[in-house]
Amino acid sequence: KLPPDLTADEKPTVEDIAMFKNQLDAYLSELSYFEITEGADHSFRYIINGAIYDYNKGSGVGRFLFGSLTNSDARLGISLELIDAETGSVVFSGYFKSKVTDWSTSGDEVYNNCARDFAKALKKEMRKFD
Repeated sequence: KLPPDLTADEKPTVEDIAMFKNQLDAYLSELSYFEITEGADHSFRYIINGAIYDYNKGSGVGRFLFGSLTNSDARLGISLELIDAETGSVVFSGYFKSKVTDWSTSGDEVYNNCARDFAKALKKEMRKFD
């Protein structure tokens, strides 16, 4: 889900979303609680659902040339839920945000940061049940 007021050129690309999913998979596979595999019948135990509430692709060149005087910072604010596929109940949820203001850092780092922060928060939550 995306904010309805974003124009087509303001939205993350399909490639951006795929990169985020891959980073999320990578961080979650590091946790001992989940095995990121698809069952033979294409069923999943958990589903991750998300909605983007704040997004700006940003521009490294803009950050370099104009600093904070322009809207060139890369931003991502995303709500993510881990849902039990069988019951439909939300097991874990949170809002994660990231911002890149440094001209030398890729704007794509916001995806990595949010994926990492989701996995860290989920790991912290799961420790309560150990």
